[in-house]
Parts: sequence; structure tokens; C-alpha cells
Amino acid sequence: MARRKRSYSRSNPHTFAIVVSLIVFLGIFLTLYVLMGGNTDLRSRAGMNGEQGIGNAVSEQVSPLVKISSPTNNESVTSPVIVTADVTSNQDVVSVQFFVDGGTDPVNEVFEAPYEASVTLSSGRHRVYVLVQDSAENIKRSQEVSFQVR
Repeated sequence: MARRKRSYSRSNPHTFAIVVSLIVFLGIFLTLYVLMGGNTDLRSRAGMNGEQGIGNAVSEQVSPLVKISSPTNNESVTSPVIVTADVTSNQDVVSVQFFVDGGTDPVNEVFEAPYEASVTLSSGRHRVYVLVQDSAENIKRSQEVSFQVR
């Protein structure tokens, strides 16, 4: 009895599925390899050692850090009040806006360090918060600080 030759065609669905899966896998692997510039060093792909890599694309999603350093919570101050924000970002800071007493319009906006604003306020209790935007369009709001103007 003569042996029948095997062929990789649609007549054998299991063999066909395996061949198609391998082709798809190789296509995905080669695409990722090309996107990484052929670099297989994990540290450079993560953006370490000062080299550009895939990790730097992810870092754009990190929001800036912002904290109002002056005045402090429950501090008693005189007007005009100097509001100072400490800002840290892995991108360039584009804008820092200062808001008082829950207002929707900023009372001041600065575009470079130092991030501070002089605000004239009446006597009494006031609240302030800061919005920071970086060059990757990440926006972060600070914790609100409450203080007394005497």
C-alpha cells in the first residue's frame, strides 16, 4: 500500500490552524522588534541609562506632582498673601494656575518657576488650590489649603 503525502492545506484544519498561528506570532514578534529599533536590552527599552526607549512613551502619562508650600494649612497670614507651589514633573511645566475660595477662574497664572502668586484678600478664612499642566497635557490639582487672613 502506498503512503499518502501530507500537505499543509485546508484539507487538514489542525495543521492549517497551527501554520496560521505561527505566521501571526512571527508577524507580531517582528513588528515589535522593529518598533523597538532592534534593541533587546530591557533597561534601554524601559528608558533607563538616558537612552530613549518604549518606557519614555509611558512616562508621558505620569501626572505632575504639586503641593502648596505656603501658606500652610490653618496658618494665619496678612494680605497680600504669597501663595507658593512646589511642582515636580518629568515633562516641562506649561502652566500653574492659582484658584481662591472655590472660584472657577484663576486669580493668577505663572508659566515658569518660581511658581508663586501674590493675592490680595480680605480678612477672614480663605481656601486656595493650584492646577498644574505639563507639556504632555497632564493636569494635576493640588490639595486645597485653608488659611486665615488677619
